[in-house]
Amino acid sequence: MVAIGQLIQVQGELYEVERVLKLKPHVVLSPELTEEMRNYYRVDRIFKKDDLYYLVHEVTTVEPVYD
Repeated sequence: MVAIGQLIQVQGELYEVERVLKLKPHVVLSPELTEEMRNYYRVDRIFKKDDLYYLVHEVTTVEPVYD
């Protein structure tokens, strides 16, 4: 399972998981409700896989880490 703060890649784009919502199996949220959730939680996108909804921020900059 993907955890909060973890990075995921979807169609070549990188996203940071802000929140994961688990719903009952076979429940699908309406587009209006997902848009309302996106605005409420201030996230860029919402992805669904099985019964989990991933609320994510798009990663736009990556800084190198030096040891």
